[in-house]
Amino acid sequence: SLLRRSVFPLLVLGGLALAAWRLLDMSQLSGALLRARLWPLAALLAWHLASTALNALRLRMLLRGSVNFSLAFHANNICNLINSILPLRAGEFAMALILSRRTGVSGGEVLSRVLVDRLLAILSVFLLFLCALPYAGRQVALPDWEHGGALYVLAVPALVLALYGVTRLERRVV
Repeated sequence: SLLRRSVFPLLVLGGLALAAWRLLDMSQLSGALLRARLWPLAALLAWHLASTALNALRLRMLLRGSVNFSLAFHANNICNLINSILPLRAGEFAMALILSRRTGVSGGEVLSRVLVDRLLAILSVFLLFLCALPYAGRQVALPDWEHGGALYVLAVPALVLALYGVTRLERRVV
């Protein structure tokens, strides 16, 4: 059964590797990789993992603990993958299908909670937009890296705490 489930993904992976090998100039690719600075990539990867983990925690809280963290993390990643490939936010429906099949919660309830989760995500982006609105249309001198980095390091935990508070408030309302 494991062999049958892994044949198709291995064939796809092999096809992609073969296409990359034939279409890319490997010496140019290896040279670019050797010249690249890795710390921005590592920071971006850490930021993405933290963001996905927070999304999974928020989803788990909205589902009132009926899913464990790893299932919420897995379903969130599948949702992002499907949203990258298919139109009309089909990933949310796939996430609701996965979570309803793996838990005892009905599909309609899971879908409604997934949509509330997405509304909370939109709300956080809207709040960031409102914070940036006073600076629109003006030339703003950006602070140097030390001051800007310190401000960023202080702003991110404040935003995470605010989103956590909104999630806790929503949990009490729902």
